[in-house]
Amino acid sequence: MYLLKLNQQLSYLFIMFILYHKQIPLSTLFFINMYIMSKYWRREWSVKYAKGLHIFYNRFIRVLRRFKPLLPYLPITPIERFVKGIMFDCTMCGNCRLGVNGMSCPQNCPKNLSNGPCGGVREGGYCEVEEFANMKCVFYLGEIGRKNMGDTKNELIPPLNHSLKGSSSWLKEI
Repeated sequence: MYLLKLNQQLSYLFIMFILYHKQIPLSTLFFINMYIMSKYWRREWSVKYAKGLHIFYNRFIRVLRRFKPLLPYLPITPIERFVKGIMFDCTMCGNCRLGVNGMSCPQNCPKNLSNGPCGGVREGGYCEVEEFANMKCVFYLGEIGRKNMGDTKNELIPPLNHSLKGSSSWLKEI
């Protein structure tokens, strides 16, 4: 575990060293570093606050239903892509399964699994594929999120309908 964190820190330092010597502005370095450090932070944050996010999402859908006549005139899909991309690292699959998987998107699994972790989850819930990125398994995080939501059922996540890729799941629920 210690070697993993050391390797990650060394890779950050290496990237920063290369960027610094190519005379890239400090603001660009700052944003690159923030991106590297926060890539998986969003998933852990959404799992931590899964109950509140789930309640907010259900209320938000109810509000959207009231404005149904105006929806053809609003850019719902780009707004959804932006908001869910920031909050959940969303891939816009068109079949949002965040609520079923404890606000951890199963589409972020490097092996594209839908219903639970592979046999390679390492100690502490870390992914075997993204070994040096310190990424926790999306299903491990999902289990934590479901506990935070108070959901004790262990239900299967519906299969992905690939024809809906890139479409809005918000509009589908209205």
